[in-house]
Amino acid sequence: MRINVGLVGGLILFISLATPWTITWGTSVIGLSAFSFYVLDFPFMTYYYVYSSMVSYSWWEPFNFTPRYLAMFMVILGGIFAIGGSASGEHGDLTKWGGILSILALVFFTGLRSENIFIDKPISQSYTVLPVGMFIPVIYWILILLYPSKVTTKLHCEQCGRELSPDFNLCPYCGAPLKKPTCPRCGIEISPEYIYCPSCGARLK
Repeated sequence: MRINVGLVGGLILFISLATPWTITWGTSVIGLSAFSFYVLDFPFMTYYYVYSSMVSYSWWEPFNFTPRYLAMFMVILGGIFAIGGSASGEHGDLTKWGGILSILALVFFTGLRSENIFIDKPISQSYTVLPVGMFIPVIYWILILLYPSKVTTKLHCEQCGRELSPDFNLCPYCGAPLKKPTCPRCGIEISPEYIYCPSCGARLK
């Protein structure tokens, strides 16, 4: 069963809007108090969760650097392109542009940021960053590469051996008439790419 990679790729991009693109976690030590924290960077906003043995709290914050929102708009546009390019059942230029926009979105999201850090007392902090968002365009392009847009079968002249277009009736190199593939059951002319005969349903070699 052949999947529609443009449709699947577009859905992946839209689903990614509801997943954090970056997950950061670690521990802050301020004086005698230790706090653990998680920071989930979604394409539209950041979620903070801080807890200790005594208390825990969480909150949402918008990005303080507006160009970072470009990633969200690029993913939305890429998803529209991918699904639009899937209308023909094959992935064409629109679907590939959807993948390109997903890569650009990752560059803007991870590369553009602005932070203000104020430290008014001794502090020790360690943290780990997991760039979840980088896997989204990787999965997208794996789909594109694993499923070529169209399977083509080469046709050759039986007399001179030159490769020809399936639309030709005569060989333009030697003039020999070309034998077009036909269905072994009903005898109608078929395309070399067919797996089943469109007339009688016979499976073709």
